[in-house]
Amino acid sequence: MRALVRYVEQGGIIETHDDIPDTVRKQLYAEERQRLEKQHKAPNYLTTGSMLPPININVLPTQSSQSLVSSSSAEAIPPVTGQPHYIEIPGPLEDAVEECTNWQLSWVNTEIFTDNIERARDIVLENCLDLNQILHKIDPNFFIKQGMKIGVAHRFVRDITLWLERHKQEKDSDDGW
Repeated sequence: MRALVRYVEQGGIIETHDDIPDTVRKQLYAEERQRLEKQHKAPNYLTTGSMLPPININVLPTQSSQSLVSSSSAEAIPPVTGQPHYIEIPGPLEDAVEECTNWQLSWVNTEIFTDNIERARDIVLENCLDLNQILHKIDPNFFIKQGMKIGVAHRFVRDITLWLERHKQEKDSDDGW
């Protein structure tokens, strides 16, 4: 399994089971065979607690040509927590989404980041979501399942709070506070 993770971390793309390298596939089959052999040799495996769960490789359906991550990897990252129940969002909801997106775009240079941040904005607007809903009801996995990169999905959700704080500070300084 570590070899499969290494393969993806080094830029390998897994969209179907056929994309798994033969060497990794052979290792997985060998590990499964060893597990089954141990299982047959020890008939009391249920009572001893030595049974390991089977190996499952989940491949998500693709909506774009972006590389995908298995659902188990995406689910391993916890959702945003500790947010206040409601945050006042200035102006029309759609405008706040656009302003927050533009602020997040100001922090990146590469096309892949830009494309993913813009895609996040599009997903938010297509689903008639606002920034409060994203903070309190939408898990970053919502975006990941729609083909976004993991890092951008988590940053897009997390940085809404930072944008709101900075936006409030700017407003307070404009009002003479």
